[in-house]
Amino acid sequence: LANRQFCQDQQASFRTYREGLWGISAALGPYGYKAYGAAPAAHLVHDGTVAPYVVAASIPVVPDLALETLRRMEELKPSLWTRYGLGDGLNLDRRFMSPHTIALDQGLVLLMIENYRTGLVWDLFMRHSIAQRALQRAGFESGGLAQPRRPAVVPGNPGATMAIPMIDHAVTV
Repeated sequence: LANRQFCQDQQASFRTYREGLWGISAALGPYGYKAYGAAPAAHLVHDGTVAPYVVAASIPVVPDLALETLRRMEELKPSLWTRYGLGDGLNLDRRFMSPHTIALDQGLVLLMIENYRTGLVWDLFMRHSIAQRALQRAGFESGGLAQPRRPAVVPGNPGATMAIPMIDHAVTV
């Protein structure tokens, strides 16, 4: 929803956003592959390019909005659907539509659609003891949240901050 709101807030600058499209993330744009970002990201890079796979992968979280946006994308650019899935980037301002798909992005779409349909992906993930332990240690609690919260104050995280250390050695998973 924050991604969509960012796009709505930038409608005056970009036709893509004025058409009701959203989905800013790393994608193939008119000037190559870029790590596009929207607020609240610290590094904002955007030029009106949206990543359709982001919208499709959002179906479990905002199904009506995601499906409505995908329909709008298809209405505006029917050839956005390629042989292998959604084209990776779309920018109406620069009359650009990526004819390429990225397997990783399409995999995310497939997983999230299945998760929306059956909940299988989340169920399998949550059954794994490593996932359970990680979520517990990160301070997650079962149930839903109406509003996002700050990271939990737990042993090892006394200041309720989220720090991601750099890893300088091989990790076996």
